[in-house]
Amino acid sequence: MRRRALLQLFRPPNLFTVPGDPLCGYLIASGGRLSWHVIPAIGISVALYCAGLIVNDLADFSEDLRDRPMRPLPSGGVAVKAANTIAIVLISIAVILANLVNATVAVIAVILVNEILFYNVFAKKNAFVGPIAMGLCRGSSVLIGAAAILPFHPSSFVVPAYAGPVITFYFGNLHFGFRNSPYLAAGVITLYIAGVTALARKETSNPRIPPLIGSLIRGLLFIQAGFCASAGGYGWVAAILLLALWPVSRLVSSRFYAS
Repeated sequence: MRRRALLQLFRPPNLFTVPGDPLCGYLIASGGRLSWHVIPAIGISVALYCAGLIVNDLADFSEDLRDRPMRPLPSGGVAVKAANTIAIVLISIAVILANLVNATVAVIAVILVNEILFYNVFAKKNAFVGPIAMGLCRGSSVLIGAAAILPFHPSSFVVPAYAGPVITFYFGNLHFGFRNSPYLAAGVITLYIAGVTALARKETSNPRIPPLIGSLIRGLLFIQAGFCASAGGYGWVAAILLLALWPVSRLVSSRFYAS
């Protein structure tokens, strides 16, 4: 197993965008407060994201063998058996961590595992269902962060869950507002990633698409930072840190592909 091939399997430029999902969910849910409870939530999301990437490449093995033979699995840089083992280990770690946090996080983690499998095995080839399924995977990561608040009360996860501050927009004499919540962040991120995934379906037919996909995925950092800042408190610190990851991700993208 070659180290660079293994790293490429995990799409390093994209990994910088993963912690922001549970982080913004946690900060909105906690009203801008931080504690160590967010760490296992981030660990769960990163582990399942990496596992999902491996499952994606396993599902695409025949296609990659024909269209992208230099990728880790078809090139032999990472053995298929080893990739399967790594994916199982990562999913197991995520589920164990989730059960150590609380029952709700465990349930959402199991749902996310099934969303990953559903996308890669059944939905990927469908032009409508596939992008939505992928978007829901990232949206679920936001909810993992929101549910990691301890002590957790199940009733608080019912609408209106984690009622945050009202954000108001003004247009002349007209104004409207909405209450900030992890559900809002999860919904926006779900739709954004669904759009990016729909565009990515054309990556093998247009050489300009893969770099664009990488840029759009990095753009998720700005959305996450916005939601973190909207939580107030430590959310502003988290927002600055997420924005600082953008140039790092861009630099890494010069050495590893992101799509």
